Amino acid sequence: MKQHSTKILSICLIVAIAYIYHQDKEHGSLVVENQQLTEQLARANTLLLESEDKIALLEKKSIEGMLEETNKVVVSGWETLLDTVKEELTKAKERFNAEGLSLENFNLDDFTTGGSKNEVPSIPPSSQQKQQQKATEPLIIEGERT
Repeated sequence: MKQHSTKILSICLIVAIAYIYHQDKEHGSLVVENQQLTEQLARANTLLLESEDKIALLEKKSIEGMLEETNKVVVSGWETLLDTVKEELTKAKERFNAEGLSLENFNLDDFTTGGSKNEVPSIPPSSQQKQQQKATEPLIIEGERT
C-alpha cells in the first residue's frame, strides 16, 4: 500500500507543479500586458495634456484676434463717423454763409475738439426777416430725401 500512496502523492505533486508552472506563465504574460497598457496610458495622457494646451492656446489666440479685429473696426467706424459729422458741419456752415446768415461766433473746431458748445451764433437783425421767412418754408438739404 505504501507504493500506492507514493504514486498518488507523486501524481498530486506533478499536478501541483504543473498548476504552479501554468500560473507562473499566466502571471508573466499578465505582467507584460500590464506594463504595455501602462505605457500606452502614459502616452495617451501626455498627448491629452499637449492637446489641452494647444486648445487653450488656440482659444486664447482666437479671442485675442477677434478682439483686435473688433477694436480696429470700432475705431475705424468712429473715425468715419467723426469725419462725416465734420463734413456735414462744414457744408451747413457754407450754406449758412451762402444764405447771408452770419456765423461769426461759429467755430467748427470747437465742435470737433470739444470746445464751447453752448455758444449760439449771433444773427444780425437784417437777416432775421429772411430767417423767419425760411422757417415757414420746408427745408430741403441737398443729397437728402424729402
